Amino acid sequence: PAPGTADRTRADRAPEGRAPAPRTSALRTAAHGIRDFHLGSDPGLGRFRSALTAGLAMAGALGIEYVYARLAGAAPQDMIVHMIIGTVIAMLGSNALAGPSAVTNLRIAAFFPVALFAGLLPGIAVAGHEVAMLAGFVVVMFAAVYVRRFGLAFFFYGFMGWMGYFFAAFLHPQVSQLPGLLVAVLLATVWVTGLCLALLRNRAGNALRHARAAFGARARAVSRTAAALLA
Repeated sequence: PAPGTADRTRADRAPEGRAPAPRTSALRTAAHGIRDFHLGSDPGLGRFRSALTAGLAMAGALGIEYVYARLAGAAPQDMIVHMIIGTVIAMLGSNALAGPSAVTNLRIAAFFPVALFAGLLPGIAVAGHEVAMLAGFVVVMFAAVYVRRFGLAFFFYGFMGWMGYFFAAFLHPQVSQLPGLLVAVLLATVWVTGLCLALLRNRAGNALRHARAAFGARARAVSRTAAALLA
């Protein structure tokens, strides 16, 4: 035989009694890749949690305002106004109450009605005057942006005030409707506060654990990419 043939034959022959090296299945590798992509693309699951909270808050507010309007015998137009305002409070409130401190969140939520009515009342006052309404838009928009300098909570307060003015200017609610609107705003505030504090409270320990999992997922993705380039 040619030189080296016997050595190659012995090298190619698997040792007796030894099992073949285990191989990770392609399906398992793909599953790990999908999991790491999901964890790495949303560190701490912040976006998923924010979307879930906002969706539940708005859906619940729509239902609560609808039931309230039906029980109060509100007209169809009033029902729509209540549902829209309640949904706006729920949407903005779910983001404003994303902090881990329950006391701070309660203090922030207490001023939701104040912020919205700060824009709603001037909007009702100028609803029938086009020039005053347009000038008021400029003033309210400036104020909504200016108050952001006082902290994150005021970002949402300014937004609520601007939305209150917007709805009042275009939907033309009457002064006689203010008690019903106040109840609608209070219901939405209580709903979103209870949802964020009792059911979907943001806990710092969970956020840290999810952030560490996201870091590990990104590190594994970099390692796999580097290994594929060097292979």
